[in-house]
Amino acid sequence: MPEWTPSRWPSTAALLVDNLQDVGHDLAQVLAAITHPVRTVRGAVSAWPTFQGLLAAEPGPSTSLNRLASRG
Repeated sequence: MPEWTPSRWPSTAALLVDNLQDVGHDLAQVLAAITHPVRTVRGAVSAWPTFQGLLAAEPGPSTSLNRLASRG
């Protein structure tokens, strides 16, 4: 099995293009939600029972993994 070798750092132009693609994708999602409000509302309505279940659930037992860290 060949050893792994790191790739070269991307150029500034490549990073800019990647960032612009991410922003464009996010903008397209926002525009789709605005131009199709019925689909957006249907999605929110179908997800509502899940959110209610999460908010109404009893918290689990306190362990070292789910409590705030403090000094001492």
